Amino acid sequence: MIQEPQIAVDSNRIGEKTVFRAFEYAYVINLDEDRERMEKISSRLDRLGVPFDRFPAVGVSRNTRFSGRHVLPEAYACAETHAALLRLILQREHENVLILEDDGVFRDDTADLMEKIASDLISQPWDIFYMASPDRDGQMHAGWLATDSGILYTSNRDIGASGVSDNGGGIHKYWIDQTALRSGGGYVLYYMEEQKLYERDGSTPANLQIVQGGALSSDGHLIYLSNGCCGDHSGNGWGIRVFDKSTGVLQARSQNNENNYGPFNYQFDAGFPNYQEPEGLDYFDSTGKCIPGLNGKCLSNSQLHVLLYSNRSGAIWLKHYSE
Repeated sequence: MIQEPQIAVDSNRIGEKTVFRAFEYAYVINLDEDRERMEKISSRLDRLGVPFDRFPAVGVSRNTRFSGRHVLPEAYACAETHAALLRLILQREHENVLILEDDGVFRDDTADLMEKIASDLISQPWDIFYMASPDRDGQMHAGWLATDSGILYTSNRDIGASGVSDNGGGIHKYWIDQTALRSGGGYVLYYMEEQKLYERDGSTPANLQIVQGGALSSDGHLIYLSNGCCGDHSGNGWGIRVFDKSTGVLQARSQNNENNYGPFNYQFDAGFPNYQEPEGLDYFDSTGKCIPGLNGKCLSNSQLHVLLYSNRSGAIWLKHYSE
């Protein structure tokens, strides 16, 4: 049985002059031992002029059943915490409440955004106003990333046509707040847009399953992507593809020919007996530098460098390509 936390009845009421005036009260969920988190969220809310009450979170225990279901201990503690807070809100007969976790951060333009929507929240009926949504831009996973001129590029595990797992979609772009990154505080990534990828005709969506790596050319005009896994099939559609960064149109793709024949050949055996799969890649100009090559020789004019992994033997190959 969870013991209800004791909080003073005279909670801090949010004033009508603050940007969060659409809410009557604010609560911050915080574990007793997480004092540093509490200090940070307190400072952030103070800057926004928002008074709040701290609500003690339920600690993790061995109990893993919630509403008749087995759940992770952390998930159980989180659910019990929110349930206890909602009971308190009902007991106090609050109408509009702002609930925050202690690791919450605010965009630099939060005050401006809340000022714009405050009147709508006050004048219109609503049940839940969700202020944070990590899935809103379709970004569920990030198996690779690349940066260029303060922009971060990444994607889900799968790119393209509907029906593939992990939402598919294109390449997602995020603006990097360099100031916040250097200071070690605040939110550092802001979603910008999604870049769709297309086949050579410029209209057919490109379909890449299990994207393993991505990199940008030195001039920032091209995006290189490696994709694929291992299995008892030929791995058609797997390998390396090159897209125009501005249009998203396919420019080139690797071949999977035996004996490494061809100018842009990325040979691998996806099925039995080797179960090889493409891995990550990187783009950097090795001109004037010694990159380990075959038979101890140096490769001094390669730009694209791609990994290949054998799930059977554990062997790793590093393949080099020049423009």
